[in-house]
Amino acid sequence: MDKLSIKADEVLLRRQRGNSKKGADIKFAVGYEGKIGRKERLKNYHLAAGVTDGTGIWEKAGCDFGKKWDPSKVKQVYMRKLPGGCNT
Repeated sequence: MDKLSIKADEVLLRRQRGNSKKGADIKFAVGYEGKIGRKERLKNYHLAAGVTDGTGIWEKAGCDFGKKWDPSKVKQVYMRKLPGGCNT
């Protein structure tokens, strides 16, 4: 595999009852080998998600992606934090 792309973001899920300002901050990272077709579907992707801080999601993604793809065979890694997401 030549290139592995990784993107990360976060979503805040607010509580339905009680204090609406509190909730779960879910962070996720998706790794994929490329895009397919006109709709640009992700090719051979894997998702890592959790209720953790910004550093924690990158550690989880690194472990999960290391199991999915052999790091010694990846020639280039492109990482991107989506705007406003996964602040450390």
